[in-house]
Amino acid sequence: MKYLIGIDGGGTSTRAALFELTPEGPGRRIRQAESGSSNLNSNTEEQVRQNLADLFRALNPQDAVATGCGIAGVSTPGVTEQIARILSETGYPEPHVVVGDYETALRGALGRSPGVLLIAGTGSIAYGQARDGQLFRSGGYGHLISDGGSAYDIGRALLAAYVKAIDGAVTKTPLLEALEQELGGPQDALGKLLNLAYAVPFDKSRIAALARLLDPYIAAEDPAALKIAAEGAGALKQLVETAARPLKEDTVHLVPAGGMLLHNKNYRAELERVLRDSDIRYVFAGAQADAMAGAADMAWEAWEASL
Repeated sequence: MKYLIGIDGGGTSTRAALFELTPEGPGRRIRQAESGSSNLNSNTEEQVRQNLADLFRALNPQDAVATGCGIAGVSTPGVTEQIARILSETGYPEPHVVVGDYETALRGALGRSPGVLLIAGTGSIAYGQARDGQLFRSGGYGHLISDGGSAYDIGRALLAAYVKAIDGAVTKTPLLEALEQELGGPQDALGKLLNLAYAVPFDKSRIAALARLLDPYIAAEDPAALKIAAEGAGALKQLVETAARPLKEDTVHLVPAGGMLLHNKNYRAELERVLRDSDIRYVFAGAQADAMAGAADMAWEAWEASL
């Protein structure tokens, strides 16, 4: 039996799986392992090499014939080549396919069918796939210039609304009172807020973590929650529309992913509401498979082409 390796490399952790090779592509998942981040933009080359080497040992991929790898940060020039070199040095079988982690997530979610994958986690990005396989990206350029509708964007909006309430420009709603308690109460909240916003080194995940406060207050029709949710859903709609229009489909299958859409039902409902105003009909669908399976499928394609 021969095997394929699929790697899903994110900014926090890296997961890899060994799949049976069948005439139709990746088959049964044999083993799976997890290690640290493989993002070269936030880790040294040595750290990434060690994490990938740990996965290789855990998978014990004897008789594997190809490696598919979706990695965060490949938009940075030179990263694709650097990851390919590390894969070779740590023993991963060639051919190697190294693409963005959103591409392997899209392949896993939709297979080869047309549609859009919308990820709203700490950041946000939409990726469309046309019938001819052409891909269309929208967003995903980081929290300083992009990532609208993401957990970070929602957390930042909560902090911005709170300081307006402190100044008296807006009313302190129950949502903003809940944020105040999260930050330590009326006496400490502003100081902790400023520490969060301007900490050195900056950790955007701490601001993104505040987004979990939003969902219950959408259901309660809290004015601040409704405003923040509407703005976030509007930003996500723009991402979806930008990725979907080039597909030229009357009906687009939309696969939601990321914590903001998978674990916040009221926020997702707001997105569904704003998308009903579009001239494109969207059908929400679950992912067919995960990003590791998508990476393995790309590895299978490369292996087939090499024969």
